[in-house]
Order: sequence, then structure tokens, then C-alpha cells
Amino acid sequence: MRRLPRFVLHLLWWLTLPLFVLTIPLGREAKRRALKMPEAPGERHGTQGGSLDDLPDDPLRMLMIGESPVAGVGVSEFRESIAVQVAEHLSTLSGVPVSWAAIGRNGIRLGELVETLGEQALPVSNWVIWLGGVNDTTSLTSLASWRRQLFELGRLVTESGQGRPVFCPVPPLHQFVGIPQPLRFQLGLRASMLDLELARVCRQNGWQRLELEIPSAASLLAADGYHPSASGADRLGLMIAGAVLQSGASPGQATPEG
Repeated sequence: MRRLPRFVLHLLWWLTLPLFVLTIPLGREAKRRALKMPEAPGERHGTQGGSLDDLPDDPLRMLMIGESPVAGVGVSEFRESIAVQVAEHLSTLSGVPVSWAAIGRNGIRLGELVETLGEQALPVSNWVIWLGGVNDTTSLTSLASWRRQLFELGRLVTESGQGRPVFCPVPPLHQFVGIPQPLRFQLGLRASMLDLELARVCRQNGWQRLELEIPSAASLLAADGYHPSASGADRLGLMIAGAVLQSGASPGQATPEG
């Protein structure tokens, strides 16, 4: 579905829109019955590959921002979350300790995330890695609003001087087994449309969008069929870390706090 041309995605979306309207009650019922998973407990900052006392003068620093997976939904402890796994694999692959922090919230949309980040000082980082798009897909955020908010997020990160923005692809909702068909197919279309806009915004502004060949999401998901499990977070974390280091998303200049 991700490889379909833009006009085909848009055509399929508009052709199936009447059916989508009819399946909204199905989606609401599925959401009501779905397993509710909380944000995982644990510290949302730390160091992988060494202790704070062992850090070199200029360690790698990573901030991960976004939706429920970044908040640890789907795992039992935050140390199993995707943010920690990305930091762990960045450290292992680079051979350098990684100081990390995570800012995420269950149910947050991109516009709300931009507002949240704009109200606080961002941690010093080499990379600011965004993972999201699911909530904007299910909320039917307009493509115009989505593009504007992506630009606002990238500009906020860039102008803060606290890291280089790196964007993960919008997750493939057509593989989320917790969503009933045909709603799953239709939301997959919408997610692909948002992902194409993400790729366009990144090209226009010289930001990095990672190319991830995500396997069947069913093997990566928690019991709710919606969020990454601990093993899924580890596998996705390895993919994201490897893509960050191999794709030319070189670290920004992180100035240590003093």
C-alpha cells in the first residue's frame, strides 16, 4: 500500500469514503472493547551503554518524541519502550554511550505535541526522533493541517538549536490486527496518504525521513493488536537506530548543559 502512487491512494480513499462513514460505528465498538493498556512506569530519561559518571565529554544525546509507543504503551516497564531500545541500539551500533530522553503521551496528535514542546525547553540532543501519525490518521486530520504541523515541528526543533529533526514513517495501520476490517484497510490508506505528505515536507526542508522496511506488524504488536510489544519495540528500535546511523542523518551539534 505504501508503494502506491499518490493519485491512486487519493482515488481509493475517496472511492471508499462512503464505506468508511458506515464503518465508523464498527470502529467505535472495537475501541470500546479493545484492551486498554496504560503508559509504562519508569524514568523517561537515562543513559544506555554506560553510566552518567562514565560519559565522555561529548556523548551522543537522543530525544524521542511522539505518541503512545514513546510513552511506553504496550510494554510493562519503560525500560522496554521503543525510546530506550533506540538509545540502546544506537549505543551498541556506534560504540558510544547514549544519553536519552523521551517526551510522549497516549492519544496525543501532532498539533498538540507541537504545543507541548513549544511550552518547554527541549533536552540537549544530537537527534530529535519523532514517531507518530496514528492518532492523526484515526482523527482524520486534514492533509493541509498535517503539512503545516509537520513544518511547525521541524522548525521548532531546528530553531531550538537542541537537535536535528529525524522523522519515522507513519506506521502501517493496514497491518494493525486490533482494527477490524474493512476499517483497517481504509485507515491504512489514510496513513499512507499522511506518510506521503511527511516525505514531501521532509524533502522540501532538507529534514531526514527514515526509510524503514517494517515487517508484518502483527509480529511486533502487543496483546491489544495496536501498540508495539517489548519484542516489537526492540526490533523496531534496532531498525530505527540502524537507519539513523546509516542514512546520513548525522548528529547535530549538541551543546552540553552547564
